Amino acid sequence: MVVYYMDSDLPAGAIPRQRQYRIIRDRLSESEISEVHAYLNELIGDSDIETSSWIPRKSDWSDTPLFPIYKKAARMNEELAAQFFGILVFKTFMERDDEWITGRFELDGAPLPGRTYFKKRY
Repeated sequence: MVVYYMDSDLPAGAIPRQRQYRIIRDRLSESEISEVHAYLNELIGDSDIETSSWIPRKSDWSDTPLFPIYKKAARMNEELAAQFFGILVFKTFMERDDEWITGRFELDGAPLPGRTYFKKRY
C-alpha cells in the first residue's frame, strides 16, 4: 500500500493520472507490464527509500524491460514516458506487501524530479 505524505488530495492508494494511465496502459501487453513490475521490484529490492526518477539507474532504457514504455506506450515521447513510468513505479510500490509513504521533497533546496518513497516503519 502507498500513502501520500501531505502533497496530494488523492486518497491512500489512488493511482495518479488515472485517465492518462488507462489510455497509455492499453498500448502494452500484460506480459510487458508484468516484466516492468518485476524489473522495478528487482531494482527496489529491500531498499527503505527510493526516488522514482533515480530508480532506472540509467537514462538509456534500451535492452531493459522499460524500453516498451518509451517505444510503444509513449510513442517515443520522453516526457510522456517519464510520466507513465512514474505511475508504474507508484503501482509497483502499491502492490508490494510492505507499506510505503510517498511525497514530493527537495534536496539542497531544489525539488527532486520524482516522487520519493519511504518504507513505513512502525
